[in-house]
Amino acid sequence: MSETPRPVRAPNEPGYLRPGGNREVRRRRQRRTASRAILWCSLWLAGLAAATFGFRSAWQLLTDPERFPLEHVIVEGAGERVNHEVESSLAPLLGRNVLTVDLGEVERSAMRSPWVRSASVKLRLPSALLVILEPRAVAALVLAGDGVHIVDASGSDIGRYTPSDSGENHPVITGVMEPGGRASAARLASGIQAARRLSEGSPEFAAAVSTLDMSRTDRVTATLRDFRPPVYLNPEDPLRNLDRLAAVRRRIEAEELEAEYIDLRFKDRIAVMPTQTGAGASGT
Repeated sequence: MSETPRPVRAPNEPGYLRPGGNREVRRRRQRRTASRAILWCSLWLAGLAAATFGFRSAWQLLTDPERFPLEHVIVEGAGERVNHEVESSLAPLLGRNVLTVDLGEVERSAMRSPWVRSASVKLRLPSALLVILEPRAVAALVLAGDGVHIVDASGSDIGRYTPSDSGENHPVITGVMEPGGRASAARLASGIQAARRLSEGSPEFAAAVSTLDMSRTDRVTATLRDFRPPVYLNPEDPLRNLDRLAAVRRRIEAEELEAEYIDLRFKDRIAVMPTQTGAGASGT
């Protein structure tokens, strides 16, 4: 099919376009669009520059060392002694602009204390920091090569036992050191578990325990503060036969026996080894 010929208009007729007129119109439109885009970009960049300058000036004003000095570091949660130690370690921050203090670094600094399990820091404008501590709970005392150490439930060393720790009434776990001078993690964990189970299941007996000897794998040897003979406990079930120990002690005292040890490790049987000659007696 042939194309329908377009009508040709005379120069004086309406709708007449001069040759190249369409290109000229497009160019004018493109120039106007580009001019508007350049104008809006210029305005946006000018606004951004002004905002950046304003923010920078405001930040310099806020972080000026002369402004908002840190006046108080409040430490809570771990007891008076530990709180005071952590507060003293953070004292060099006093006087700094409170907005420039790195809160993460404050947390890490507080956790350098062996007594602190975790720490959180809150900013209290205009001039204070609040440090909340989660302390480590003492699980036992451990006899090591250089003295008695305090440990938590995970076996983490909190530090050496000192006279200021006299309020910590926990059994001393012994027999955990290897020949090379290092503590056996397995024996230490067993000792801590035994101390915990005694504390939970028989608090009266646990309060009377002076030491728990873990040097033998087949027994836990408990030394009591108010009873001379050692008491052998089952390492897997340290509570076994403890409910019958009081009766055995009364029988020993009534018969005026000198016992070398009392063995509670076996089911339905308690063995008592007298120090004098003769067969061992049995408590029921």
